[in-house]
Amino acid sequence: MAVFEQQGRIVGFLPFHRVRGRVGKPIGGHLNDYHGAILEPGLGLAEPALLQAAALDAYDFDHLPLQFARGIQSADASLASPQMDLGAGYEASIAAKGDSWRRGQRDMSRKLRKMGREIGAIRCEFSSESDEAFEMHVEMRNTLYRRMGLRADYCIGWQGEVLRGLRNGGSPSFRSALSVLCAGEQPVAAHFGIISGGVLHWWFPAYDLRFQRYSPGLQLIDHCARQAASEGISTIDFGKGDDRYKTLFADRMIPMVKGSACQQGSFSARARAGHAAILGLVERVLPAAINAYPRKSVERLWTGTALPGRQ
Repeated sequence: MAVFEQQGRIVGFLPFHRVRGRVGKPIGGHLNDYHGAILEPGLGLAEPALLQAAALDAYDFDHLPLQFARGIQSADASLASPQMDLGAGYEASIAAKGDSWRRGQRDMSRKLRKMGREIGAIRCEFSSESDEAFEMHVEMRNTLYRRMGLRADYCIGWQGEVLRGLRNGGSPSFRSALSVLCAGEQPVAAHFGIISGGVLHWWFPAYDLRFQRYSPGLQLIDHCARQAASEGISTIDFGKGDDRYKTLFADRMIPMVKGSACQQGSFSARARAGHAAILGLVERVLPAAINAYPRKSVERLWTGTALPGRQ
């Protein structure tokens, strides 16, 4: 981590992983939902002195809030992180929603009643300390990965060390929460996330595929939102993306950008500019159905936020 000082006073921090010598990636890689430096007002990630002080030629990101992207020429502002504002309470939040929410809520209520009749009484534990429940959550998520054709590596290796460390540690101002929705004695959905500053970061949701017809993932979000006030939570942040469950509950969007902050004239800056120019040409030539693949490949292999050797 780089610590920035001005006239003997600390003015900021940049947590990062160093890869390929002078390239930095966001701390935690794909686990991290908010990238960038922690700086005093008036300072920005594009300041040349910051990268120089960190001995970096480039810092790649794909979850940087737009408000902190000042001066970064390569930033692509086509992303957003949906949030649900619960500052005035659950009822006030849903009262302001439109027809899409009302249709979704009627469907959820019908399925919730059906699940209660067919499986058992519904209950939600907002913050479970059960080891058994945590391992069940891990298996649920890895089962979903396998169903999608992905590698079932949730909570394995360094990622597992981080998540288990968060689960076993914490403080009143920064803590994890394992939320579990049960029908009778049967867990049907679970979520592991972190809470800080009144924000619940909706991080790793999972559900039991056997009960998919009841929309258990949506039911869990709704139950957690109803309990938010008693847990000191005013916002649920769903993380970057436009998945249906995120847009259904969200009532505001935090604009996000992806790109790279680079030292002008460095090899890293020239390489990233070259990639952007070539990809722009390729995307104009390829059919729309496949023109995103080259950029995804470059981001995965070169400018993305994956951590080599830490998969």
